[in-house]
Amino acid sequence: ARALREEAVDRAGKWRPDEWRRISIDRLLRRKSPALVRLLLGPEFLGATEEPIRLLAIEALGRFGDTRTETEGSGDAVEILCEELRRIDPEESPKLTASLAEALATLADPRTFEILGDWLVDREDFGPSRRRAIGRLASVPIPSSMEDGGPNAPREPGEFLRRANLFVAQNLWERACGDLDRVIEAEPSNVTALVLRARAWVERKDETAALRDLDRAVEADPASPQGYYERAKLRNRLHHWSASEADVERAIALEPSNAHYIFLRGQNRFELKRYADALADCQEALRLRPELANAHTQIARILWGAGQLDRALDEFTQAITLGTGDESEIYLYRALLHKAMNHPDQAVGDFTRVIEINGSRISAFLQRGQLHEQAGRVDAALADYESCTRIRPDFWQGWYAMGGLLAGLGRREDAILALERAAEAATEKDRPAIRAAIEGLRQ
Repeated sequence: ARALREEAVDRAGKWRPDEWRRISIDRLLRRKSPALVRLLLGPEFLGATEEPIRLLAIEALGRFGDTRTETEGSGDAVEILCEELRRIDPEESPKLTASLAEALATLADPRTFEILGDWLVDREDFGPSRRRAIGRLASVPIPSSMEDGGPNAPREPGEFLRRANLFVAQNLWERACGDLDRVIEAEPSNVTALVLRARAWVERKDETAALRDLDRAVEADPASPQGYYERAKLRNRLHHWSASEADVERAIALEPSNAHYIFLRGQNRFELKRYADALADCQEALRLRPELANAHTQIARILWGAGQLDRALDEFTQAITLGTGDESEIYLYRALLHKAMNHPDQAVGDFTRVIEINGSRISAFLQRGQLHEQAGRVDAALADYESCTRIRPDFWQGWYAMGGLLAGLGRREDAILALERAAEAATEKDRPAIRAAIEGLRQ
């Protein structure tokens, strides 16, 4: 182990250090013992100043799966790794943060939630490294001791709120709502609980109930920007652009330097076709939070609309490089821009990336299929159109594209069947053209 320690520093600047680390840990696994675990948890490894040595120790501890061996006065691997995660700055040490989160997720010890506590509560103003770590740790089970009837079960409103946050981290929205109901029953003006329950209502597709809770949050504390901002987000989602802008203006008045508030105002202004104001808001949001990838995406859309395609392409690429936004959305926009700029190969590559991230994105299948068809790759095009209709059988555009391709291949009966499916699902406006295409094939 000590020989590997010295080699870790030397390997860090050379080819494929991650692969070397994996092979080295495989060697350590064959010699796993309590003594080795204690060595890795101690000052020579986890407590070292050199990051490559610490990464070696963290990954090895995760793969060892030993949650029982304790060091003198410091606890076992789970306790020490959790405290290390709490201690470091995730944005200054993104590799260590990711490695610690991966090791703890692999160990899957329920105590992780008890030890980390509020560190696991996701917030929009957290940096990307911390938010990714929180997402990875969502797979760790909540300890049975925190369930109702357990020794650490919540009793006070604050404890129920804490457990609700843990349920939210695991997307257990109904269970979160149960705890939030108890908090709000005891403290009807608890803004944090009202906002969190509103998020749960949104996840459960009840926007009316969500708005009701957000109205209560604003009324309970008019001096808090939280309620205004969450209500603005929901109204933006419901396409109530002006109402959303009014709410976010109130939030900005209370917290003028919040990049997320300013960016949301820019999104509303974009939808209201006030492009100069939207651009200014996005640029200001990036000045405050340079890692805000979605602001680059919004700037790219504005530049695209203004005909500045090369600059728009650069902004989409910058958003992807940051890796902190909705990646499938950003790749989709860049793919469509490549298509508009007549870059078919790059567009196919980006549509493929969208599908790899989100395999149910039917628009990516359709657009990629059209590019395959234009390039003469008919089998690939047909497979993409079939994927569209398999994922969503009422997606008439997929059936229509399939019918056109089959007609071009001389498969008249198959083409008619596909077009009939398209006509069944199409809007009243589009149905006549599809019927005309069917009649044309029958004649």
